[in-house]
Amino acid sequence: MISLPQKAPTMTEEQRVLMTASCRDCDAIAKVADAGKGVRESGHMWQIMFNGLKVRHGAYYGKWMSELIRQLQGHHEPQEELVFHRVLSRLPPRSRMIELGCYWGFYSMWFARDISDARVVLTEPDPRNLDIARQNFRKNNLDDTAIFYRACAGFDQQYPLRLESTGDLTPVDGMSVSRLMELQELKYLELLHMDVQGAECDVLESLMENNLFRKIRFLFVSTHHYQISRDPLVHERCLHAICQMGGHIVAEHTVDESFSGDGFIVASFSELDQNFTVPISRNRASQAFFRPLGYDLAQHKEKQ
Repeated sequence: MISLPQKAPTMTEEQRVLMTASCRDCDAIAKVADAGKGVRESGHMWQIMFNGLKVRHGAYYGKWMSELIRQLQGHHEPQEELVFHRVLSRLPPRSRMIELGCYWGFYSMWFARDISDARVVLTEPDPRNLDIARQNFRKNNLDDTAIFYRACAGFDQQYPLRLESTGDLTPVDGMSVSRLMELQELKYLELLHMDVQGAECDVLESLMENNLFRKIRFLFVSTHHYQISRDPLVHERCLHAICQMGGHIVAEHTVDESFSGDGFIVASFSELDQNFTVPISRNRASQAFFRPLGYDLAQHKEKQ
């Protein structure tokens, strides 16, 4: 059999920055004068995002991410941010958002900044990451718009979780979207955003229970590579589930087509958006952050 060259499971951080920065989807979005730059204020370093929001410098995935934000003038996920920008322009005042797996809380802050009288609910299982989100909201005077929960996404049950910040395996309570809406007395969500590291199918299953998706306008789903989700078809499962629920696909790309690292699906369940789509760039599998899935499947076959 013809041999293949060895290929690392992922790129180096330097390669990743160059790859993501090569996507120019957000170039046309207006930017503040110092977008991407770092500033020292109140004893901490902050980085200015494209829209003037300030985030703790280096607190979101470290130096390589800060360098990427600098190169992209305040952006970090150009494909998704273009779609988020376009979606926000369609939302009315007093809109409501839930962000599952918020980490630094950037998308919720952006929502709260651009939508008048907005309310956002954020969940994050890692206490260190949740603290970063709280700090970012306080810095931007948006903390009165937000409610924070330390919780996993999925169903209302406990999950064993390995914390991103420490590597510790610990039980964390899960909170369903239904439970969050009940606690915050939300009748309708203009936007549900999730980046839940492989639990995306659990969340979608929970939305199918009692037709909860009918109470949501826009849905943003990050889908995760086999190395994270342990499911080589997680993107396809999510796409199929959303279409089964009657969702109209606004934009999507697979993990292989990502300039960031995750796959991505945006859908609307509202008739208002049936003709709304956002064209985005697509990466090549050979140039993506994760090596092509075939390497992992071949490795798995060899172990059998």
